[in-house]
Amino acid sequence: MTPTKWKCGRMIGSGGFGKVYKCFDANSNSVFAVKYVAFEVQSHLVQAEFQALRNEIKILEGVKHERIVQCYGCRSTPDGLAIFLEYIPGGSLFDHIREFGACSEHITQHYTLQILQGLTYLHGKKIVHRDIKAANILRVDNGNIKLADFGLSKQLDDISAAKGLNTKQVGTPYWMAPELLKQKGEYGQNVDLWSVGCTVVEMLTKEPPFIKYPPIIAVQRIITCDHPRYMLPAGSSTHLQDFLKITFKVYSVDRTSAAELLKHPFVAECHSDLKADPKQQEIDNWKKEKDQLMKKNKDLEDTIEQIRKEKAELSNCLQMEQNENCTLKEKLAVYEKKCTSNEEKVEKETIIPQKRKRTLSPQLLATTKDFLCKVTGALDTPCSPTCPHVIGQHESQISQSGEGDLHRYMKTCTKNPGHAGFIPVVKFSLDDLPATHREENLLKFIKAAADLTVRINVTMTSQHRPEYCPTSNVPYFLYNLRESQHLRTGSGIIHGVEKNTQDPCPCCKCKHSSQASNVWWKLNVVTAATLVFDDLEASNATLRLFYDREYSPLLILRDNLSVEKKDIMSDRSLLRCVTCDQKLGEKLEKMLAAYLCIKKKVLDRYSEYRNVHKLMFIVSHPHGCSKHVSIGQWQNVYTLANRKYKFTYHTGTCPGSSGASVHCIGFGTYVHCGSLTSGLNYSSS
Repeated sequence: MTPTKWKCGRMIGSGGFGKVYKCFDANSNSVFAVKYVAFEVQSHLVQAEFQALRNEIKILEGVKHERIVQCYGCRSTPDGLAIFLEYIPGGSLFDHIREFGACSEHITQHYTLQILQGLTYLHGKKIVHRDIKAANILRVDNGNIKLADFGLSKQLDDISAAKGLNTKQVGTPYWMAPELLKQKGEYGQNVDLWSVGCTVVEMLTKEPPFIKYPPIIAVQRIITCDHPRYMLPAGSSTHLQDFLKITFKVYSVDRTSAAELLKHPFVAECHSDLKADPKQQEIDNWKKEKDQLMKKNKDLEDTIEQIRKEKAELSNCLQMEQNENCTLKEKLAVYEKKCTSNEEKVEKETIIPQKRKRTLSPQLLATTKDFLCKVTGALDTPCSPTCPHVIGQHESQISQSGEGDLHRYMKTCTKNPGHAGFIPVVKFSLDDLPATHREENLLKFIKAAADLTVRINVTMTSQHRPEYCPTSNVPYFLYNLRESQHLRTGSGIIHGVEKNTQDPCPCCKCKHSSQASNVWWKLNVVTAATLVFDDLEASNATLRLFYDREYSPLLILRDNLSVEKKDIMSDRSLLRCVTCDQKLGEKLEKMLAAYLCIKKKVLDRYSEYRNVHKLMFIVSHPHGCSKHVSIGQWQNVYTLANRKYKFTYHTGTCPGSSGASVHCIGFGTYVHCGSLTSGLNYSSS
């Protein structure tokens, strides 16, 4: 029965066509998995494919087999379709292999037998799976498996094609049969048998054949090879080797059927079900309880250490306040004087008419159309997308009530409700990368960039901000809030770490000390010029390092913070600050060296195919909260003078992401500026 009153729970998976969530149906008191497929039914062609998908789902509702994930129908949603499936708690075979390593030949035999049982049933119903791989094989609690995502991939491909999307570049070819990749003429049920062979190799070695090649090269290798190359574990049986030879026949007519493969000696002598060993189950339960207790103990130790560090930090802050002889009463007097001055200024501006009548809300200091040109200033005519002077809505998080409101902004975000596109940096793993890019070096690069990402707080707006963007009549960001005091947050990345042993340290602590340190470090941070405009704003700004989780120790830098260099036209600002904390300085030196090293490796690996995969990621502090990673693909790249590039993209950003580094794999690193009215985000050049 199709659920009628369901609630969505946590996300349990994602793929090329949508995300999968755990859900609960109140009417049936049952748990399901729901796959959301997002698309807009606009053209007649998409409508036809959409109806074909619904018809296919109707057929799949009648598919009932112990080796097949049950389909319970679908329901339309405002932005697509919700497909209800049987919930399998054991996760995918891919997850199991990644966590516990390759399967033994004995276990592989059992899984292969069950895969063939499911395929024999599907092929008898004239259904071709087309996507057999470990990620689409789910493990039931008793150790047996079920096939998932069958029958739907063809209809989903047709819908994507009707929308004009190139799904062939998005898919992973490593498990596909040659005739499926050639895209010439029809193909039959035997494409699934080639995929079975690839999956058997994947179970035994953790990887399918050709995985060492990028997708575009792998396609050519599969189409032109006589037999896939792979390295089986030592001592593999002759039955296994013969089984793979049959599945890897180049011509589909030479491959036998799934029903015939069930008679092959490799699987014929296996028992259908895997029976769990009671002793092993008891050991597994004991290990699970032990891991949980150790994790709780580690969390308690981390909490105690965090409290100690915060106490020490508060003590240091108090000492600094006393050294600078700055009391709360003096701060209040300065604040009241500033407020009085601002009130008088507002009264003046109300009485005296201004020459320029255009005013904009501080939250809407953007354009009414995409790609407004800073040079022409044409508010009614967009310029070419290749123009280097694109202006959009900047994404600094402004808070009139200070730090206390940041989490509220996070929960009520209108740009990315729920923040589904953001992954906390402490939870980011290989599984969060696209299937074609799950490589350790790429993961290390993202983690290294995250280590150097900082949150930037600014508490005042300089009176020196221009009224309009250079050589235009487009209002400059926050001009009408100049000379005001409010908190705004953004992001940046540590770009340089330079050790100095010649001069005394210029930090506040050393200035007021008779024993100034002769060893100190100059740090450079790249961010957006609209976030930190000049030295006045920099002197009222702070940098928070290593803010990876909400309870991370407070590590703030503010000494000698200034703007060393800025480019208003491209919205880039290079900040400078100093520290004589030897432990911190040496740590940042090592982090920057590791980042530059892994960045070069990734650039060399992906530069040749950068216009194919279009992969990018951003590490930022959305709404001023802890560090998150968003990963996706860039939409357009515009080549400017001096071999500079500017990108547009849908990759997740929010207020607080302004100034964050945009890492376009194979190109380089850029600064996130803001978003356009079309929904696209854009970078600096």
